[in-house]
Amino acid sequence: MRKVNRSLSLIVFLNIGLLFLNYIITYIITGDSSKKNEILSVDNWFISTYLSVIYLVGLAANAPILFINSSDYREAYLKEFNLIKKFFKKNI
Repeated sequence: MRKVNRSLSLIVFLNIGLLFLNYIITYIITGDSSKKNEILSVDNWFISTYLSVIYLVGLAANAPILFINSSDYREAYLKEFNLIKKFFKKNI
């Protein structure tokens, strides 16, 4: 149960932390334009969109965290990776 709590805590804190970091950086770059109902410039829009990758990295970190902290998930991932390797070796 302790490993499950550790895994869930890491996932939740990472996701919330990176979402908060993304919000702060986007707010610093774009300023207060969203509250004033102003239209963002194209440059600011692209920058804020590209900075959303920070949050997406946090969302994608679930699999590695579970792989490291859970033996059940590790076995399941390794089983699937072997099936994927066999599939690609078969098709080549």
